[in-house]
Amino acid sequence: MFRSADEGANWTGINTHDNRTLMCGTADADGTVVLAGAAGAVLHSRDAGRSFRVLPTEGNRVYSDVMTNPDSSILLVGFGGISV
Repeated sequence: MFRSADEGANWTGINTHDNRTLMCGTADADGTVVLAGAAGAVLHSRDAGRSFRVLPTEGNRVYSDVMTNPDSSILLVGFGGISV
């Protein structure tokens, strides 16, 4: 994964310690970033994507959309329905 802090002029590689396919993501003004994808992959950042931690999920689901809620919960949508 790569991150740019200058609208794409320069890119920095980020080691997420996870090699699953990522398919969607959301970024909030407070610096929260959540990425999700195949095989139950959900990565969470509180520092605008400078570092990520892997969140535990149930099973091997494929997530196609993600959003954060004001109460800090995460909504995941994918094959098989919705997870919170």
